Amino acid sequence: MFRTDRALTEPKITEKSPTLMAELLLAPSLQELQNAAKSGRLTDEQFCNFWRKAASQASLRNKRELLTRLLDLLDGSAARQSQWGRLLFHQYSGLLFLSEGQFSKANTELLAQRQMAWDLADATELALANLELAHSSLQIFHLEQAEGFLKDAAHWIGVGGEPALQVKLLNRRAELAGQQHLTTTSLKLARHALALARQYRFRLEQATAWHRIGINLMHHRDWEGSEQALRDCLRLRQTVRDQYGQAETLLSLANLQMRISQPDAALQSINAALSIMEKLANPFGIAQAIYLKAVLLYKNGQSQAALSWAIKTVEMRLRQGEPTRLAQSFSNLARIYAELGQTQQALISQLKVLELYRPAITNPQWVELLVEAGDYLLRQPPAQGDLQQYWHKSFEAYRTAIEIIEHHQNLFYLAPVLGRMARALLKLDGFDAIPEAIHCYELQLNLLGDIDSPTVPVEEAIAQRAEALTGLQVCASLLRRRQT
Repeated sequence: MFRTDRALTEPKITEKSPTLMAELLLAPSLQELQNAAKSGRLTDEQFCNFWRKAASQASLRNKRELLTRLLDLLDGSAARQSQWGRLLFHQYSGLLFLSEGQFSKANTELLAQRQMAWDLADATELALANLELAHSSLQIFHLEQAEGFLKDAAHWIGVGGEPALQVKLLNRRAELAGQQHLTTTSLKLARHALALARQYRFRLEQATAWHRIGINLMHHRDWEGSEQALRDCLRLRQTVRDQYGQAETLLSLANLQMRISQPDAALQSINAALSIMEKLANPFGIAQAIYLKAVLLYKNGQSQAALSWAIKTVEMRLRQGEPTRLAQSFSNLARIYAELGQTQQALISQLKVLELYRPAITNPQWVELLVEAGDYLLRQPPAQGDLQQYWHKSFEAYRTAIEIIEHHQNLFYLAPVLGRMARALLKLDGFDAIPEAIHCYELQLNLLGDIDSPTVPVEEAIAQRAEALTGLQVCASLLRRRQT
């Protein structure tokens, strides 16, 4: 039989403690825990429960030095030898590595936590371990892996039925759907999570839901709704003193401000987030902040200033080793080099993007990266030498992008890639590629549908239809030339 009685409740803000979490007031200090360990008056389980309160708050506040000292204390205590002590040690070691961006080490510890939960036959802890593993997988865009962990979590939550776990599951599912570019589904899940979190007054999960709602509304071009959701999220995270969460929200707000042409506000948000991340000494967060700073400066016409930030981002992410974010950094660096007229450096950076791709990668973030790299290679001038090799790489990039789109059955993104594929085919194979190119252009037109009810924004639909029609005219002209 699996145990389901271990409570997992999120710290709440009560009327009597409007600015401090009631749970924080009960969390013991490091010194108190040290004294308790020396006294020997507590059972192993009692010590572990008190230790978890302190570790939970250290993790929430991103106090990595304190969490490290707490882990050292647990490691040296008698409670460390108990199953419960070993489970907590693996769990919070995993969370510590996760906060540092060391995802491989985090996964190792969290998998060990899950095994300990299985050995304890504890359904609640099994659900929690799978939720943390899903979160770790989502940070590195391993979407299929995350989906598997969430299915396991749902099974064990069904056994335990903890409301706190149900809300966490909804928020993780919303994040997964968002990364899969299923923004309508993600929005629905996030709103469900928000309603449940409000019912039980789970403030941290309310903030997580608001954050996801804000991102989804941004994708739906509901700028006002997106900003309101992100500001609601920011206020909640400030109230519960979730510093990392505040920085994360500020970066999302900066993304929105860039999209609605508010560069000064975006820079202010980025600098505020960067200040928090530097205070927390969080390399993963620092890299994300300076990446966005480079993007903003480039979009604002300050490419020379953007260059140093873009190079610094690449250097940091090379050390972190996560391929998708590293590829994003090289792609941004390529754009900046191209704007500065450093075409050889831009070419090298785009080739780095393609080198980073691996066949096992299927997350949709790579569609834009592959297409942009393919576009750049397809435009190479004769001075670059053997253009055939670049055209072939461009074709392969488009083909891979199409495979990823089809994998997720998200045809919204397919139409523009088909037009590019047609151009690459014509450059590679000339007259022999005309039938395939015609097929690509016709499929592009079919996917765009009726201009009066386009599946893409109207201005994009018009441009893509014009591209497809022009492409068909070019193919018809080439066929006539071939016949004569």
